[in-house]
Amino acid sequence: MSTDMLRSQLEVGLRYLNDGEYEIAEIAFQQALKMDPASTEAAEGLARAQKRGRKQAPPKVTPLDTSWATRVPHTVPKPPPPPLDPAVAAKRLRELGGASRALACEIRASELRGEPETKRQEWREEIRLRSRRTPNHPHLFFYNLTNSGASALDPILRQLLHEDYFYETLGTPVDTDWLQPFLDGPVPFYHWTHSGPRMLEKWLHRDDVKFVCLYRDPRDVLVSHARDPQNLAGWSSLTTAEVISRLSEGEFPDFFADVTSWLEMDPSRLFRLRFEDMKRDIPGAVRSILNFMGLPVNEERLQFLCEAHSFQRQTGRDRGQEGPTVRTAYMVRKGIAGDWRNHFDSDAAERFRRRCGRYLIEWGYEKDHEWVEELKGPLAKPA
Repeated sequence: MSTDMLRSQLEVGLRYLNDGEYEIAEIAFQQALKMDPASTEAAEGLARAQKRGRKQAPPKVTPLDTSWATRVPHTVPKPPPPPLDPAVAAKRLRELGGASRALACEIRASELRGEPETKRQEWREEIRLRSRRTPNHPHLFFYNLTNSGASALDPILRQLLHEDYFYETLGTPVDTDWLQPFLDGPVPFYHWTHSGPRMLEKWLHRDDVKFVCLYRDPRDVLVSHARDPQNLAGWSSLTTAEVISRLSEGEFPDFFADVTSWLEMDPSRLFRLRFEDMKRDIPGAVRSILNFMGLPVNEERLQFLCEAHSFQRQTGRDRGQEGPTVRTAYMVRKGIAGDWRNHFDSDAAERFRRRCGRYLIEWGYEKDHEWVEELKGPLAKPA
């Protein structure tokens, strides 16, 4: 072993130790000890790095229970998306409205092409200027259980955060997989997703990231999904109750497990919102989310946007009134709670109970499974 190599490694460790980069210093001193296990200087440096790093470490948050993810999935897991060329990523990010992140990709592409630094300095300055408008604004993931009413909330949050708070509002749930590597940056992002916490693991313990979890009575979720014409291809011969039974035994138990994992997260990092509460007071829900994020509220602006994106404006009818399903980026049907009583029969209820019934109790919708007994007989009438 070269003495010069050991000395160089020790100097690297000391430099990072003095700069406050304790994790990197710890790695450097560990490498030095591999070169010379008897090195007193390396051992002392490692001890100092570990001690200072523990003092600096942020307080631990409640760990998520992700034991559900270890079971055999009902569907074949998707392979990770192939990495995107920085130039391609920049184009897609510009289309999504992620200006600063597109510039970051341009910088990377320029470096790979070996171009002069001058242009990159301009881009870096533009990113810095954009970030100055948003001091201490947290990044935000808006998670919603599919068919849980995102159409009532996402358009308001998207427009409000972008226009009033200078967020980059990036993508929809179909973009979560490829988008994650490009979310880092000083300008805060807003991203709407259907992904569970395991998919977003790298963000869970960052102090500058917050989450919203919107969920709904799982029975209404299945009815909404089953009544969507887009989902009935090949199932048109089945009754709604038969479709619900098949959904209960398919991939939906995994979706419901995602919600349970989200709800176990530290409440200082996660804002919990039930569909049934949201629809009673959408301006109140948005106001609470802004307060949770530490953002000031402009009441006049809030009321204007809630009215502009209301159910009535989207569909031309009142909540609960029958009408065609509206499909844009969302699926809008009736916007009510308790519709499951019109579609569950006793067989669908029993099959739901076996695979999904525990979520009703965990989320506070039922105290027990007595509701299944009540459905033995004709279809339940609306409450």
